[in-house]
Amino acid sequence: MFEKYKKIIGIVLGILVLFVVYMVFKPKAEAPLSATTTAAAALSGQDSELLALLSQLNAIKLNGAFFTDQLFLSLTDFSVNLAPEPRQRPNPFAPIGSDGVSANTQQGTSSVAKTGL
Repeated sequence: MFEKYKKIIGIVLGILVLFVVYMVFKPKAEAPLSATTTAAAALSGQDSELLALLSQLNAIKLNGAFFTDQLFLSLTDFSVNLAPEPRQRPNPFAPIGSDGVSANTQQGTSSVAKTGL
């Protein structure tokens, strides 16, 4: 009865043994000394340029005296206040009439003139 499956069982056991041998004898991964040395080694040229630019931006100090200057205070605000618009349909994708709001649709002929080609 097992003679049919003897080759298949042998192949599966051989693969299993090879896998176990590989897992036992594979080289161990070295633990990194610190996160900074690993991160610095992994950086490319563009990344190091970005970090240099970021450190330059962190060195910038802002002076708040600009906002109390008379010239800044004399600036005029030209912004426009927008009035809130009324809400339309709660669900614009629902079929017309299903949300309880009556729709003013025009039945009949179309206002677009049909042209014959």
